[in-house]
Amino acid sequence: MSVSTGASELWLIFETGEDRWALDVQVVERVVRAVEVTHCPGAPPYVVGLIRVEGSVVPVVSPNREAGVLEREVFCGDYMILSRTGERRIALLAERLCGTVGYSKVLPTEDPAASLENEGMLNLEDGIALVCKVGQLLTPEEEAQLTGAVSIS
Repeated sequence: MSVSTGASELWLIFETGEDRWALDVQVVERVVRAVEVTHCPGAPPYVVGLIRVEGSVVPVVSPNREAGVLEREVFCGDYMILSRTGERRIALLAERLCGTVGYSKVLPTEDPAASLENEGMLNLEDGIALVCKVGQLLTPEEEAQLTGAVSIS
C-alpha cells in the first residue's frame, strides 16, 4: 500500500550515519556547508547545538531522534539543511547529500516506533530512504524546552 502525501514529488536525499533520509524540497530553504555549532545546555538531546543564520539563532537538529546524542563531531564537510517547522527555522544535520529524486509514493514503515521521526519511506533503486517529518521533529514540550534553552544561551 502506498500513501500519497500531497507533497511535491521532488525529494532531497541525504544521509546521517547509516540512515538515508528524504525531505520534501518544498520545506527546504537552502543547503549550506556545516559551520561551527555552539553547544546549547538544556536543549533536547538530538539538538546538536545552535548556529546563527542571517542574525537569527537556529537550532541544528539530528533527524534521528532515537540516536539521542550526536555520535560524532560536526565536520566542515557536513551539510546543514535549512528548513522550517511551523514558526521555527531549523538546520538538519547531514553527513552526505545524495541528490534529488522525483517520487510520489510514500510507503508506510513496518516499525510503528519509527513513526516518531519519519512518516514513511521511499523505495529507491539502491535502497530505502526514510521520509523526514520536519514539522514533527519537535513536540510542543520540546519546542518549549528548546525556547527556554535558547533564551539562556
